[in-house]
Amino acid sequence: MSNMKLVGVAKEVAENYRETLATLTFNNKIVINTLTEIAKENMKYASVVVGVIEERLRKVESDKMLPLMYLIDSICKNHGGPYKELFQQNLVSNFAYIFQQVNEKALSKKDKTKATQVRGLLYKLRLTWGDRYQVFTDQKLYQLDKKIRTIDPAWPVTVPKDRPQTGVPSTKIHVNPAFVGKTPPIELPKVDEDETEKMRAELLRKEKELIQLKQQQIDMQIQEYKQKMAQVTYRLTVTTWTVIFCLFITEININLLNVSM
Repeated sequence: MSNMKLVGVAKEVAENYRETLATLTFNNKIVINTLTEIAKENMKYASVVVGVIEERLRKVESDKMLPLMYLIDSICKNHGGPYKELFQQNLVSNFAYIFQQVNEKALSKKDKTKATQVRGLLYKLRLTWGDRYQVFTDQKLYQLDKKIRTIDPAWPVTVPKDRPQTGVPSTKIHVNPAFVGKTPPIELPKVDEDETEKMRAELLRKEKELIQLKQQQIDMQIQEYKQKMAQVTYRLTVTTWTVIFCLFITEININLLNVSM
């Protein structure tokens, strides 16, 4: 992606998606769902979205890689092609990269335990891609298993099964295994270019309203702070004049005593 020279709308899509993707630092359901829907809105630029995700996967720290794999899982299961075909191209290398990185970065006993847990989660995720799920082809998953076996000899290898090609697409809706039990997103009908622009404009309007709301909250906090400061200043002023008055009375009394003597 970094070597691709994007222009026009494609460049805008990449920049906007990259900015939102930066907020995915842990397995956050809201952020993953948001990024999944943005990917759907930009189906026309699927290769750009895929490139941005894979680019970030190679740059982030090892503890931020698993959420990216969950995002890939969510996009492929909920929106299918062309995302499934695009992500499948580098699936083996990306999966193996994460699998290896989480272990190599683990130095302490605690980190090694966490790395083992992450590898276990990767295995659970991989189990939801083949067989009856058909997220990725059995042949590609077989290649993935063999690759991971070279890293971890204990990794099971699933040999592809011969299955009849019915040509009928799966009607099941799959969800991220980390969110099993949640209501799966409903597949919406395709929209044309004008409707996409309207949706984008509506999204920008809502973002603007959110910014305005936050600004109002900040203004209210500033106003409350000013009121508190005014009260503190008033109390300090009253206290200061009280002290001055007491000193003045004391000085008068001393002068009167001196005169009488």
